[in-house]
Amino acid sequence: MDENEYRKLLKKAHLCRECRKQDAFTLAGHSRCAECRARNTELTAKIRKNNPQHERDIAKKRYYERKARGICVNCGKRKVEQGKSWCKVCVAKHNKKRALEAYAKMCEAEYKGLCRKCKTKPRLKEKKLCQDCYDKMLANIQKANEANKIKRESERVCRSIHSSTYS
Repeated sequence: MDENEYRKLLKKAHLCRECRKQDAFTLAGHSRCAECRARNTELTAKIRKNNPQHERDIAKKRYYERKARGICVNCGKRKVEQGKSWCKVCVAKHNKKRALEAYAKMCEAEYKGLCRKCKTKPRLKEKKLCQDCYDKMLANIQKANEANKIKRESERVCRSIHSSTYS
């Protein structure tokens, strides 16, 4: 009987896999009793406190092993596309989390009466930006309008050339 089968057998019998004495059934599906879990937590905290570099080394090793195997370095469950490190599911979750964090920061800044973009200076009356950010935004809009005007003009010229050659 290998280790995994033995652990499954202990779990079926509702025994702690560490001390093999206490009832682990009441712990909502945990495989260790309360005392063993507490002891394990203390030991882990001591190891992390005494050697924080050890945790980083383990994470680095796990990262490079997963990358070499072509699976997601974040979850370790799914295959990744060529040249990528994260699977599509993890990327989507990460992007959603970042968007929610950004939205929360923006809402907090608005609640405090600060600029929505820089979140440091007070915003203009009946605007959501401070004077500096507002000026930058207007300049960017003007640049975009000029670029669009040039693009439309070049498309118009191309259409006129194209229609004259096929007419």
